[in-house]
Amino acid sequence: MSAADATTALLGVAGRIAATLSAETAALAGGKMPQEDGAVERKALLLLEFLRAARNVGADELAADPALAAALAQMKAAIEVNHAALGVRLDAARRVAETLARIVADVESDGTYAAAAARGAAR
Repeated sequence: MSAADATTALLGVAGRIAATLSAETAALAGGKMPQEDGAVERKALLLLEFLRAARNVGADELAADPALAAALAQMKAAIEVNHAALGVRLDAARRVAETLARIVADVESDGTYAAAAARGAAR
Protein backbone atom coordinates (compact mmCIF):
# COMPACT_ATOMS: atom_id res chain seq x y z
CA MET A 1 0.00 0.00 0.00
CA SER A 2 1.38 3.38 -0.95
CA ALA A 3 1.72 6.19 1.58
CA ALA A 4 -1.03 8.13 -0.21
CA ASP A 5 -3.39 5.14 -0.08
CA ALA A 6 -2.63 4.59 3.60
CA THR A 7 -3.27 8.25 4.38
CA THR A 8 -6.55 8.17 2.46
CA ALA A 9 -7.63 5.02 4.30
CA LEU A 10 -6.80 6.52 7.69
CA LEU A 11 -8.55 9.76 6.78
CA GLY A 12 -11.70 7.84 5.87
CA VAL A 13 -11.81 5.68 8.97
CA ALA A 14 -11.11 8.66 11.25
CA GLY A 15 -14.10 10.43 9.73
CA ARG A 16 -16.32 7.36 10.16
CA ILE A 17 -15.26 7.01 13.79
CA ALA A 18 -16.04 10.67 14.49
CA ALA A 19 -19.43 10.35 12.80
CA THR A 20 -20.29 7.12 14.63
CA LEU A 21 -19.33 8.55 18.01
CA SER A 22 -21.18 11.80 17.36
CA ALA A 23 -24.31 9.83 16.43
CA GLU A 24 -23.95 7.71 19.57
CA THR A 25 -23.50 10.83 21.71
CA ALA A 26 -26.65 12.34 20.20
CA ALA A 27 -28.53 9.11 20.85
CA LEU A 28 -27.38 9.13 24.48
CA ALA A 29 -28.55 12.72 24.83
CA GLY A 30 -31.92 11.61 23.46
CA GLY A 31 -32.21 8.83 26.03
CA LYS A 32 -31.43 5.89 23.73
CA MET A 33 -29.20 3.00 24.71
CA PRO A 34 -26.24 2.59 22.32
CA GLN A 35 -26.42 -1.22 22.46
CA GLU A 36 -29.86 -1.19 20.85
CA ASP A 37 -28.57 -0.50 17.37
CA GLY A 38 -25.29 -2.43 17.29
CA ALA A 39 -23.09 0.53 18.21
CA VAL A 40 -20.67 -1.61 20.22
CA GLU A 41 -20.00 -3.92 17.27
CA ARG A 42 -19.61 -0.98 14.88
CA LYS A 43 -17.13 0.73 17.17
CA ALA A 44 -15.11 -2.47 17.57
CA LEU A 45 -14.91 -2.91 13.81
CA LEU A 46 -13.97 0.73 13.31
CA LEU A 47 -11.21 0.40 15.90
CA LEU A 48 -9.84 -2.63 14.08
CA GLU A 49 -10.01 -0.79 10.77
CA PHE A 50 -8.33 2.26 12.32
CA LEU A 51 -5.48 0.19 13.77
CA ARG A 52 -4.89 -1.52 10.44
CA ALA A 53 -4.87 1.77 8.56
CA ALA A 54 -2.66 3.50 11.15
CA ARG A 55 0.05 0.85 10.81
CA ASN A 56 0.78 2.10 7.32
CA VAL A 57 0.95 5.80 8.13
CA GLY A 58 4.12 7.23 9.57
CA ALA A 59 4.86 10.49 11.30
CA ASP A 60 6.10 11.97 8.02
CA GLU A 61 2.75 11.39 6.30
CA LEU A 62 0.88 12.73 9.30
CA ALA A 63 2.98 15.88 9.40
CA ALA A 64 2.68 16.38 5.65
CA ASP A 65 -1.12 16.07 5.50
CA PRO A 66 -3.06 18.80 7.32
CA ALA A 67 -6.37 17.18 6.33
CA LEU A 68 -5.35 13.98 8.12
CA ALA A 69 -4.21 15.90 11.19
CA ALA A 70 -7.54 17.76 11.24
CA ALA A 71 -9.53 14.53 10.85
CA LEU A 72 -7.60 12.93 13.71
CA ALA A 73 -8.19 16.02 15.88
CA GLN A 74 -11.91 15.87 15.06
CA MET A 75 -11.94 12.17 15.91
CA LYS A 76 -10.20 12.87 19.22
CA ALA A 77 -12.76 15.55 20.08
CA ALA A 78 -15.62 13.18 19.26
CA ILE A 79 -14.03 10.51 21.47
CA GLU A 80 -13.73 12.94 24.39
CA VAL A 81 -17.35 14.13 24.09
CA ASN A 82 -18.61 10.54 23.74
CA HIS A 83 -16.52 9.45 26.73
CA ALA A 84 -18.08 12.20 28.85
CA ALA A 85 -21.61 11.26 27.72
CA LEU A 86 -21.00 7.58 28.47
CA GLY A 87 -19.56 8.57 31.86
CA VAL A 88 -22.74 10.46 32.74
CA ARG A 89 -24.85 7.45 31.73
CA LEU A 90 -22.63 5.08 33.71
CA ASP A 91 -22.73 7.31 36.79
CA ALA A 92 -26.53 7.48 36.60
CA ALA A 93 -26.76 3.69 36.29
CA ARG A 94 -24.42 3.30 39.26
CA ARG A 95 -26.57 5.62 41.38
CA VAL A 96 -29.76 3.77 40.44
CA ALA A 97 -28.11 0.44 41.31
CA GLU A 98 -26.96 1.79 44.69
CA THR A 99 -30.45 3.10 45.43
CA LEU A 100 -32.05 -0.21 44.49
CA ALA A 101 -29.56 -2.14 46.61
CA ARG A 102 -30.30 0.11 49.56
CA ILE A 103 -34.07 -0.33 49.08
CA VAL A 104 -33.73 -4.11 48.87
CA ALA A 105 -31.59 -4.18 52.00
CA ASP A 106 -34.15 -2.05 53.86
CA VAL A 107 -37.04 -4.25 52.75
CA GLU A 108 -35.22 -7.46 53.69
CA SER A 109 -34.26 -6.14 57.10
CA ASP A 110 -36.53 -7.27 59.93
CA GLY A 111 -35.49 -4.35 62.11
CA THR A 112 -33.65 -6.50 64.64
CA TYR A 113 -30.56 -4.34 64.64
CA ALA A 114 -32.25 -1.04 63.82
CA ALA A 115 -33.03 -0.19 67.46
CA ALA A 116 -29.48 -1.01 68.57
CA ALA A 117 -28.08 1.09 65.74
CA ALA A 118 -30.41 3.96 66.65
CA ARG A 119 -29.33 3.79 70.31
CA GLY A 120 -25.70 3.72 69.24
CA ALA A 121 -26.18 6.74 67.01
CA ALA A 122 -27.90 8.63 69.85
CA ARG A 123 -24.94 8.18 72.19
